[in-house]
This record gives sequence, structure tokens and C-alpha cells, in this order.
Amino acid sequence: MRSLFSVKIPLLLMSLLCILPLFAQADDDVIWTAVFSDFTPINDKVDIDYCQSHTPSVIVTTIKQITSSKGVTGLNGVNIRYLSYKTEEKDNLYFNLVHAIVSGKGTNGKSWSEKMTLYEQTLDTVGVTYTVWSTPHCKGTFLGTPTRVSQ
Repeated sequence: MRSLFSVKIPLLLMSLLCILPLFAQADDDVIWTAVFSDFTPINDKVDIDYCQSHTPSVIVTTIKQITSSKGVTGLNGVNIRYLSYKTEEKDNLYFNLVHAIVSGKGTNGKSWSEKMTLYEQTLDTVGVTYTVWSTPHCKGTFLGTPTRVSQ
């Protein structure tokens, strides 16, 4: 399953680069593309398939969108909404602590939601962001890439 998923990611990213301008809003000049990966169960109650279906796969968003009451839905149908977002600068490096909610519908049609904590780090306020995240059952990484749409 991992190899099939990892093969699809480059194709998805190429497709997203073509449609990025469609997501821009007048008051947001940076669009973020985040690719979630390294899905890892942290207990024996779930498996990697659970983690992949309870975590966004790829999202394209602005900070305004992901912090809105609707959040952003990933390509796999999982929604993420940032509840709080705090940035701290240390030694010219930037660290973000994010508390979020991920939610979706299971194959049985029942809605679910889980808390997610994300620890992001970057070299600049708008730069490639390296992130580790966890939910009550899973953990993993994501790489966030900014695209400036205006100056």
C-alpha cells in the first residue's frame, strides 16, 4: 500500500501546481501545499490503513482557509481545521505549535473527528515547513510548501 501511495504523490503534486492560482484569495498572498506522509500507528488498535483514512493526504490552502470554521478538505476527503496556531522565533528559526481537528466519514457513513497536534519548523516565516503530527492513534509527517501568488 505504501508504494502505491508514494507513486501517486508526484502525480498529485504536478496536478496541484497547475491549479494553485484557483485557490488564491485577494487577501491571501501565500498558498500552502501540504503533503502528509509516514503514517504510523501508535497503538495496536489501528493499522496503517486507518491512519491513511483518518489523516488528510494532500491539502492546498491559505492560513485563512485552514483556520476558518470550515477548514480544508484533503484530496482523500479528510478535513482539517486549525483551532490554534502559535509561532515562536528562536535563534532566527521559526517553530509553530498547532492544535487542530481532523474529521471525515467512515466507510459505514458515520462521521468521526479526532484532535491533532502539529509541530512545525521552518527557516523563515514563509518557507518550506517540516512538520511532525500526532492524533490519539497515529503519527506522521508533512512537508508544507508555500507558493506566493502576489507581492
